Amino acid sequence: MNQITKDIEEIVSDPNIPWEKLTDAIVVVTGASGLLGSLLLKTLAAIKKAWDLNLSIVGISRDPKKAESKLRDLLGQVQFVTLADFLENGRADYIIHTGSPTSSAFFVSNPVEVVNTIYEDLNNLLSFCRKKTVKAFVQLSTMEIYGDTAEGLINESGQGKLDPFSVRSSYPEAKRVAETLCKAYAEEYQIPCKVIRLTQCFGAGVDLGNDQRVFADFLHKALQRKPIVLYTKGETCRSYIYTTDAVRAIFLIMLKGRYSEAYNVANPASYCSIAEMAEIVASLFNTTVEIRLDTKLSRKFNPAHKINLDISKLEKLGWAPQISLRESFSRMARNV
Repeated sequence: MNQITKDIEEIVSDPNIPWEKLTDAIVVVTGASGLLGSLLLKTLAAIKKAWDLNLSIVGISRDPKKAESKLRDLLGQVQFVTLADFLENGRADYIIHTGSPTSSAFFVSNPVEVVNTIYEDLNNLLSFCRKKTVKAFVQLSTMEIYGDTAEGLINESGQGKLDPFSVRSSYPEAKRVAETLCKAYAEEYQIPCKVIRLTQCFGAGVDLGNDQRVFADFLHKALQRKPIVLYTKGETCRSYIYTTDAVRAIFLIMLKGRYSEAYNVANPASYCSIAEMAEIVASLFNTTVEIRLDTKLSRKFNPAHKINLDISKLEKLGWAPQISLRESFSRMARNV
């Protein structure tokens, strides 16, 4: 049994998630080929079988053929469509919107596309919800909307500094607008929106060779027994979360969370600096860490900041993180 299959079994067995609410439901997941999108779809297929539910599953992808090729084990269980086709002909009881750019380098090189994609796709989906009756619309947001915060935990009402004239801010600023759009549709048109502010998430299934985010780069180098190289001092501090913990939170919020509200999702025990994370990975896989400060390369990264999310609101729904940072990297490595 591979690691992803084991991960899905953990999610399915969570007793706090009221899976029975998905009886006779149509669940739509955007970003079907992405790390979270694909795991959500695989989990839904497993839930359908485990609970013997009359459940319809739809995966939205910019390239359905590519999604079908990547997720061949879901053929016959998931209908893959484009966003345009879904908006024209689709139906849904629940929509989980995970589709979004994720690469820091892309945020810098294509900031206009980042802003337009995040806003336009969401606006189209929420306009769809005005015409159809949905039970919940879940928007995946990011901890980056908080900007640079002071030391200490930050809850859902907190706000830090974010420089709109930094090109790298194209992503968090667009996500802020997206949250405002969700709130606007919820208040004006009574769309049942729920926002999830997710910390950086990773797990089994990450494409280590092509994913440029630091956690993937660190593990990729470590597994090749190469030094982990930092191009900044690695002073940014944040918490992380393993994919199974994130997916459990997404389903719990979708089925039990309050409408027109936001929820932080993170594992506070994983809070550390980038440099500390590099040392953890190096110690796990017997390699070293090198610092090569490079102003040009560092431009693609967010300026050094500290974000430590308060998850007490989510904990009240019966959720708690289960997978440590070290175990997260170990599970990723086992899936390579």
